[in-house]
Amino acid sequence: MNPHFIILGILVFQCTFIGKVNSSEQEISARLFSLKVRNILSSKCFACHGKDRKKIKGELDLTSREGIMRGGESGTSSIQSGKPMQSPLYLAITREHEDDWPVMPPKENDKLSKEQIT
Repeated sequence: MNPHFIILGILVFQCTFIGKVNSSEQEISARLFSLKVRNILSSKCFACHGKDRKKIKGELDLTSREGIMRGGESGTSSIQSGKPMQSPLYLAITREHEDDWPVMPPKENDKLSKEQIT
């Protein structure tokens, strides 16, 4: 099975904070998040969704669990627990969504590679 690191990492990272995983899973999730997910978010997303809190676009702050779960101006959480492949964040970065919101990152040259998504 080919895990989707961004969504998997964020979901497990989320569970860490609500106590639904044991300590070894917490360590693994924190490591996965810091080694893979945070670096991708930082290089591809933080310029518009986190570097400067006063200039966050679409009210979506991806720098914290709270921001990810709160979602942006739509009010929908960026991650859908139990349905990661239906999560707005996943659909936006894979560009597999309806026209409800723009693809992310918006520039074709900046889009995430398959390796960064999976």
